[in-house]
Amino acid sequence: MPARGTARAPRRGESGFAEHARKTGGDPRLRERQQARQQAAEESGSVAESPSPQARTPRSRKSRSSSSRSAVFQPSTRPIVSFQQWSTNDASGFVLGALAWILVIQYLNGGVPGVKNWLRAKFLNKDAKGNPLP
Repeated sequence: MPARGTARAPRRGESGFAEHARKTGGDPRLRERQQARQQAAEESGSVAESPSPQARTPRSRKSRSSSSRSAVFQPSTRPIVSFQQWSTNDASGFVLGALAWILVIQYLNGGVPGVKNWLRAKFLNKDAKGNPLP
C-alpha cells in the first residue's frame, strides 16, 4: 500500500476517469440519477427500488484500443509471394529491382559499354554498332 499522500499509478487499462470514479465511489451523475429515481419512487408510493451497483452483475466492456492491440499479436495473413494480391507499388518495385539487377550484372561483365549496349538492344532495338536488330 503506498504511503499516505502519494499518487498511485492507475490500474492497467484504466483511464483517468475510471480511476477517479473508483476512488470517489462512482460517477456523481450516476449517483444523482439513482437518488432522483429513489425520490420519484418514494413520491409515487412504490416500494421497488433500483438494485444497488454492487448487486448488479458487471458488464464486460471491450475497450476501443483492444482491437488495435490484438492486431499486433496476430500473424500476417498476407502470403509472401502471390502475384494476384500485389499492389501497384509492389509490382513496380519488383520490376525496377529486376532492371537494376540486370544493369549491375551487365556492368560487371562489360563495364559501361556493356550497360549501354544492353540498354540500346533492349529499348532501341539496335546492336552494339548501332545497326537495327531483326
